[in-house]
Amino acid sequence: MNSIASRLLLSSSIVILLSLSLAGWVISWTFEESLRSDMDLRLRVMLDTMIGVSELGEAGELRFNRPVLDQRFDEPFSGFYWQISEVDTDPFRSRSLWDQALELDLSKQALRGRFSGLLGPEEQQLRSLQQDIILPESDRIFRYVVALDTASILESKDRFDRVLNWALLMIGLAILMVIFVQIFFGLRPLHQLGHKLRDVRSGRRPNIEGQFPAEIDPMVQEINELISYNKTVLERARTHVGNLAHALKTPLTVLKNEAGNSDKPVNTHLLSEQVNMMQNHVSHHLRRARVAGRMSGGGISVSSVLTKLKKAMKTVFHEKEFTITVDIDPSLLFAGEQEDLTEIVGVLLENACKYGGEEIYISTRSLDTPSEMDREMFQLIVEDNGAGIPEDAFEELFKRGQRLDTQTKGSGLGLSIVQDVVELYGGHSHASKSEYGGLKIYLTLPKVS
Repeated sequence: MNSIASRLLLSSSIVILLSLSLAGWVISWTFEESLRSDMDLRLRVMLDTMIGVSELGEAGELRFNRPVLDQRFDEPFSGFYWQISEVDTDPFRSRSLWDQALELDLSKQALRGRFSGLLGPEEQQLRSLQQDIILPESDRIFRYVVALDTASILESKDRFDRVLNWALLMIGLAILMVIFVQIFFGLRPLHQLGHKLRDVRSGRRPNIEGQFPAEIDPMVQEINELISYNKTVLERARTHVGNLAHALKTPLTVLKNEAGNSDKPVNTHLLSEQVNMMQNHVSHHLRRARVAGRMSGGGISVSSVLTKLKKAMKTVFHEKEFTITVDIDPSLLFAGEQEDLTEIVGVLLENACKYGGEEIYISTRSLDTPSEMDREMFQLIVEDNGAGIPEDAFEELFKRGQRLDTQTKGSGLGLSIVQDVVELYGGHSHASKSEYGGLKIYLTLPKVS
């Protein structure tokens, strides 16, 4: 049952079996009722005919003034019987009963026609119509009974059921064949998708190509996005390794040369400088490696993250007087990891607290245009009323290792990490001059729609 085709075929077989069984029972019952109704109509016509030809003779005996129409009433045990009974009197009966009589309960009146079952000659199962009749110019009550053998109904029903069962069996098999073909052709795109995925895994094709049904196409697009994301992560990892190796190459060479020069005293300042440089490079790449760049659950509340960071900044920069004004919709959710949002916003707030003035403003706004990754985006804006930076330095701000303030301790790696995280989420970052006089930084990030 791990196969979708098997599940569909089994469930369809069960539904078809139940449906055709119910349909067969209804059709068979309807046919039987039709035969019974036809027999009841014949019984009514025969009884009315018997009543119409009945009369009393001069001696008070009951007789027919003309023969009953159907000749089978004269054939012994033919299954066609009539009988007229009166209390304490031998019944007047058809020749077909021969020397037997139908057993009737004359104590119960039957002023209206009453259909019932009777046991006839030779254990025949009969359907009868009984009615009490008072003939003209007489006060005597006669019980008229006409009965027919139900064997003909049962035989007709059996023949009909056999034909019906074979017909329903053929219909069921035909429907199953059609369903099997539908399942085969319906699931064929999934098999094609599996083959193309194997080609992607083996490297024969970069992604999944081709036309797929409308129901599968969104999944194919998501798989291609996942493949593209994995390629991005892999390329990013390779770049990190290469950059780290390249960055460590020069400090390691300096350390190697210093360690190999035994004639000179150890230059501790040089060693400390190179070790700090290596530590900064390692820290930078470790921070970049922690970036997730993917959707996390139902989204992260931007307001709650900023509230925590606001308190953290007040603690870290307790010696500085400043205020942080936050104007954010409480329902805004970041479509990503909380660690990533905390990392990038923390860097911006830390820089604003270091270099900005006494006022820091944080706001957001929605964007109507989705990103290349087909995500709904919003802008996070952080600005201050400090001195700012020259406009020609805006483009240099996010470059790795770029420091516009050499007096304050730092590595110049923070904003480059911010840009890496934002780009990994399909957004972008840029800076401009704030209307408050300081620096204004925009971050475009995905949100939960």
